[in-house]
Amino acid sequence: MKKLVCSYDINQEDNQPETIQEAVAIVLLPKILKDKKDSLFLKIVDENEDIDKVISETTTPRIVGVGKSLDPIYIAIEGDIIGGPLKTHSLLEVPIILVAAYYAFNIQYPSSCNVYPFLEAILFDNNHIIKNKVVVHKVITCLKGK
Repeated sequence: MKKLVCSYDINQEDNQPETIQEAVAIVLLPKILKDKKDSLFLKIVDENEDIDKVISETTTPRIVGVGKSLDPIYIAIEGDIIGGPLKTHSLLEVPIILVAAYYAFNIQYPSSCNVYPFLEAILFDNNHIIKNKVVVHKVITCLKGK
């Protein structure tokens, strides 16, 4: 993670501050929420890695991004990608699409992953889902300034 954050060249034309902030937010979210297996939410593939292999090993929906810019970025599930590379206005739309994939395919979130209850509580104001998730509850309380 530190390597990814430090590898951004601010002077590079394609690295707009908003894009950098969005990529860092997506990468840090599982860390902030103390997920033990952040690869259940996001897998960053190095440009030299075999992305097809990573996608084929994916069982539950997750984000698969390539390189430090996470571009291209995919939603992978059960060894396949959904709809090809995502074209979004913002990287922050990608987690929303991921949550929607769980709903569309009627799949339960991995119980060891705090990112999904966090997203559902924030996006859909569903605080019921976080009642047993102490870390998620603390982060949301902190964000709301209470």
